[in-house]
Amino acid sequence: MWSSNTSGHSVAFMNLTREGNLILVNDTGGVVWQSFDHITDTWLLPQTLQIGQTLTSRQSIDDAHNFSQQFYASVHEGGLHAFVDTNPPTAYAVFHWMDYSYLKQNHPVESLELSDAQNKSEFTYLRLEPDGHLHQFKYIDGNEELILDSFYNIGNCSYPTTCGNYGICFSDNSCNCPEDDDDQYSNPFKLVDPTSPDLGCKRVIPLSCQDTHKHQTYVRLENINYFGFESFLRFTEVDADTCKRACLESCSCVAALCRYGENISSGDCSLPSQLLTLMHVDSVWNYNYTSFIKVQGRPETGKSSSSLVRKLVPSVSVSFLVLILCTGACYYTSVMRRADKFSSDLVIDTTRFSFDTLRVATHDFKERLGRGGFGSVFEGTLEDGKKVAVKCLDSVGQGRKEFLAEVTTIGTLHHFNLVKLIGFCEEGLQRLLVYEYMQNGLLDKWIFSQDLARSLTWS
Repeated sequence: MWSSNTSGHSVAFMNLTREGNLILVNDTGGVVWQSFDHITDTWLLPQTLQIGQTLTSRQSIDDAHNFSQQFYASVHEGGLHAFVDTNPPTAYAVFHWMDYSYLKQNHPVESLELSDAQNKSEFTYLRLEPDGHLHQFKYIDGNEELILDSFYNIGNCSYPTTCGNYGICFSDNSCNCPEDDDDQYSNPFKLVDPTSPDLGCKRVIPLSCQDTHKHQTYVRLENINYFGFESFLRFTEVDADTCKRACLESCSCVAALCRYGENISSGDCSLPSQLLTLMHVDSVWNYNYTSFIKVQGRPETGKSSSSLVRKLVPSVSVSFLVLILCTGACYYTSVMRRADKFSSDLVIDTTRFSFDTLRVATHDFKERLGRGGFGSVFEGTLEDGKKVAVKCLDSVGQGRKEFLAEVTTIGTLHHFNLVKLIGFCEEGLQRLLVYEYMQNGLLDKWIFSQDLARSLTWS
């Protein structure tokens, strides 16, 4: 699982220092390996943080706040800069070395070290937490005491995961989903968990890159800023429409964020490919903010089209009903005549998914759970929040008819010891099976585990 990579080195003894450094020493007194060279989420005194080394937050152990984003901090000019591990990484805070007497920046090596000028009985260290906060602690008589949040100069809403993905953080630290300022009748976002708004929001309809101009529009938000605002377009002629068009042309863009002064036609444009926590602002210096979040399958006309639809629905429905009654007999006769021809086609009760839906659910097949003789299995989450395991069949020798017949057979089997088939995808050459997600992991973990106490016996 892990190695100190000291094979072939002569190690005479191991030493654990008072400061907490674990050292492997050779017979000449030289250091073969020491733990202080491998910083994790905690920065101890007197460790030195060099360029290229990072403080990296641990994964959250709180199931209610399972942060999917990881944070890290590294040495740059001015101090310790903190980033959220997006693609590409996005900065959100700076720990300035000039603000603290015990933080020293060395030149030209460009490293940071914690000074030993404090009381020896107060053992000081810093820890980068799973929520992105950099906390300072002192250790007195076996007790850990929080001194300060090092990023004291930024508000709670400036942290990337305060309100989860797509969530909006307000000045009172409350969280909510984006609602269109131009259309309050439909909302393309909903809370992941209505009882915990800080877990963020999810799209009602996932984004698709097919026919973007035809099937995509925007939710317009005023006075909404973003911690990771990075200018993509910065010219005198950049306005909101230019920013929106640039985002629509890019499949990876999920929002068009506009920042401008008194002149709305002259400002900055940011086009993020991932959207974490947004923040509501009244005003920041001389800036105004207008944001457009890309959404799928939503008419662009807003309230006026909604009103028109409500007026047209009754008359259109009556006409459509008459049309159905007139063609019903003809359709029934036609179906009966073709019954023999299509007798081999199957009616499958299992849910049928599109390939694009499963691609979005698995984040482009990112998290692989395992691999078998017929293909790989990936972790996914459906639109309703249900976790699933998606098996992508490699080279399927059977034809379409045989594949659908097999899906029908598997879908009708229900047993306590069999994983339930939820649905399938048959699209072109793509063959995928969607199973229920097993929370306890793969079976081989319980059969071949090296931990005998956890292994299942043959009995």
